[in-house]
Amino acid sequence: MLHLDTAGLSDIGKRRANQEDALLVDDEHGLYVVADGMGGHLAGEIASAMVADTLRAAACEPECYPPEVTDGSSAPEACRLLAWIRAANRNVRERSQRDEHCRGMGSTAAALLFANGRAVAANVGDSPVYRARGGRIEMLSAMHTVAADRAALDLQGLDLPVHFYHMLTRAVGIDAEVEPSILETDVCAGDIFIICSDGLSNALQPAEMLAVVQQAGAQKACEDMIALANARGGDDNITAIVIRVLRV
Repeated sequence: MLHLDTAGLSDIGKRRANQEDALLVDDEHGLYVVADGMGGHLAGEIASAMVADTLRAAACEPECYPPEVTDGSSAPEACRLLAWIRAANRNVRERSQRDEHCRGMGSTAAALLFANGRAVAANVGDSPVYRARGGRIEMLSAMHTVAADRAALDLQGLDLPVHFYHMLTRAVGIDAEVEPSILETDVCAGDIFIICSDGLSNALQPAEMLAVVQQAGAQKACEDMIALANARGGDDNITAIVIRVLRV
């Protein structure tokens, strides 16, 4: 059984009028989620809240959210998390289509599910998931942005305006189907996981996050990273979840 020190914290930042991030820290079910909403008036915060609420409900009543059927290579936990994110996609998209005030809304989703001594990371969009281990930090998630897609395809030639590079190529609630990136990994004592919105990842380098989480417990680490992002301008909403693995 994993013994964890966990915390989650969200801040509106210095420039935004409303909070469009949502987070879920569910120690009982080993589920941790950050969602960063986008859309028109208040719609972004509706979308992100729906993502967090759907995953919370799925973790509490998994029998209502059957696991996705895959090729058999994925662990049961990965199939469950895939189904939960796809359920969130349906919920956000249906609300967007029936409510004119929510048209076009969507959200990122970054989630970690701990079960049977392992962890499954799943994400849609650009809210990252990191793991610190042995003095190093690595990203477990994938970036679904124009810049990342171009880099993966090694595209050359026509340059795009800078703001296009940050545009999302996947988001929850935009299309009828969504394909999260999923990574299954082992868990070791001393591991530290970070899930955050881009309000944090755009303000701090991974090495800076590593330095903070190595020196503080989960709650203090969240507070310190958010304070640093705000000190650098707080241009966006800022959300962080820190999960420290004490024993396995």
